[in-house]
This record gives sequence, C-alpha cells and structure tokens, in this order.
Amino acid sequence: MTRILQGQPGIREVQADFAQHRVAVVVDREQVDEHALFAALTTGGYPAERVAE
Repeated sequence: MTRILQGQPGIREVQADFAQHRVAVVVDREQVDEHALFAALTTGGYPAERVAE
C-alpha cells in the first residue's frame, strides 16, 4: 500500500498502521488528484475513504 501511495503525484508523507488498518497521508493539495489516489488504492485492493482534512 505504501508503494501505491508513494507512486502518486503530490504525496509528501505516508504513515501506515497495519495493526489498526489505517494510513495517514500528507499531500500537496495543488498536485494531488484525490480521485486518482482513491482509484489507485482500490485497484490495489485497499478500499479508501477520507476521514480528516
């Protein structure tokens, strides 16, 4: 999952907590395409949703 995220434009930092099944992502809002990011995660087998800004 971290490889999927780090391969997306605009990703600055990824912190995965596999025990809690959560990941925190710091992005550059001007560069990230949120829909493409969620699509890449879903395609990779990791359904995603936004929980905080």
